[in-house]
Amino acid sequence: IMFLMIFTSIVQALVFVLLSMMYIGGAMEEAH
Repeated sequence: IMFLMIFTSIVQALVFVLLSMMYIGGAMEEAH
């Protein structure tokens, strides 16, 4: 169970970073 919790936390962190990069990338493109 602990492994599943850690795995879920890592996945959520990766998804958050990915979405943040996509959002920043979109903002950068709009700036140009």
